[in-house]
Amino acid sequence: MPAYHEKDGTSKWWEKVDINIGDKGADLGDGESNDESDGLASLQESDAGEVGKKRKRYRQFNLKHDLKIPVTFELGDQFADSGSFKMALKTHAVQKGFDYNYKHNDTSRVNAVCKLEHCSWRIHASTDATRTCFQIKTCDVEYLVRTYKRDFKDDPTWTPYALKQRVKRDLNVDVSIDRCYRAKNEALHQLFGRHSKQYRLTRRYAMTILSTNPGSSAFVHRDGAFFQRMYICLDACKKGFIHGCRPIICLDACHLKGDCGGQLLCAIGKDGNDDMFPIAIAVAEAETRDSWQWFIAILLEDLYGPDGGLGWTIMSDRQKGLGIAVKAVLPHAEHCFCVRHLHANLKAKGYTRKAMKDELWGAARASNVYAFDHHMRNIMSMEKGAHDYLSGVPKASWSRHAFNCQTKSDMLLNNLVESFNAWIKEARIKPILTMLEEIRLQIMARFQQKRNGIRSTHYTICPKIQKKIGEVKKRCKELY
Repeated sequence: MPAYHEKDGTSKWWEKVDINIGDKGADLGDGESNDESDGLASLQESDAGEVGKKRKRYRQFNLKHDLKIPVTFELGDQFADSGSFKMALKTHAVQKGFDYNYKHNDTSRVNAVCKLEHCSWRIHASTDATRTCFQIKTCDVEYLVRTYKRDFKDDPTWTPYALKQRVKRDLNVDVSIDRCYRAKNEALHQLFGRHSKQYRLTRRYAMTILSTNPGSSAFVHRDGAFFQRMYICLDACKKGFIHGCRPIICLDACHLKGDCGGQLLCAIGKDGNDDMFPIAIAVAEAETRDSWQWFIAILLEDLYGPDGGLGWTIMSDRQKGLGIAVKAVLPHAEHCFCVRHLHANLKAKGYTRKAMKDELWGAARASNVYAFDHHMRNIMSMEKGAHDYLSGVPKASWSRHAFNCQTKSDMLLNNLVESFNAWIKEARIKPILTMLEEIRLQIMARFQQKRNGIRSTHYTICPKIQKKIGEVKKRCKELY
């Protein structure tokens, strides 16, 4: 690597820049610098009014010394003028044994590409913002991947827009959002593998679960030669729900953020401490009536559920197709709807008043029919359309006074599934087998953590239930 030298008395030469280089021996580095050879360091200078902010020092080319050794280029390298840059480029091409053409060439910019038709090598340099030096200013996908791969490993949900701002801050380069998308996808592929390749191994993964975790369920459904759906229910989840949870199942789906898309269908229970209890998950092509019916039918058989779901309560967000699927597979189960989503539907219809929202929640929390009718009359006086909409929804699906007493549940929200979806957010961006394995490990760790937590308590009942009983006792003191 050439020993670039600082130009005495010209502090403006350290203005920040941007870059992008392909192959042809161009050395973009791996994020580490060698002060003895590169002359790269961090300066304590102000940047756009921010005092004390560290900035990267860029290499400065010296014609007298650096043409005598192998010439390499890095993003941000600085030259006295375009002539110095072209001289260095010519020397680099001779040393590496290739030829190039100038695509754009004037006093303020130089853009060169390889003469070979299918070669992607190119380099671009132009005057910096202060017009005091000539600087390399190209930033390709490979450079972004090499530079920011560790950041994507730490946070796979890091967005291309965040990458764009980070490159702008670090290198003063305005990279296109399309290039950031491609850089993110390539970095994730290098870290976690290709999505398409893992779909070929789904059947083998299901067989591994069945052989290493007896009692578990794993099914792969194909449409001809193509993958369509996959269902997994671990033995610990199955037994834990049957022996330790009330017959309440929350259903929801969330988008998979990988290359192939799809939906992750989830069934979540509620344990004795009112915490979420994962039961089963499935990867499906879309959230349709057919996919939900397939998922619920396997779930019912897996949990040895009663015929028709008698005594069960299903909580959902009124997704399209889910209500029909529940009625088809579980005709005798109680189907409750999330009140927050009912309110969202009302807002979409134009009923946005705060007073109407308060009356809706009052009707949902009503413990007797008289209080429910009182709030419904208030809604009728404010918005007749909202009253007609709520009247078309069965009371037993959203108001406490009409709930089935057998399940002993007062749930009005489907937030258990939403908490689960947020809990596995980082896994949902990864290829299917990597995602399923991460979710399995998260469930194992959670079960052990909850087990240790309960063992450390001194209550005869679960802590959250004990707290609820204490709050009810305080309210009872006000009754006389």
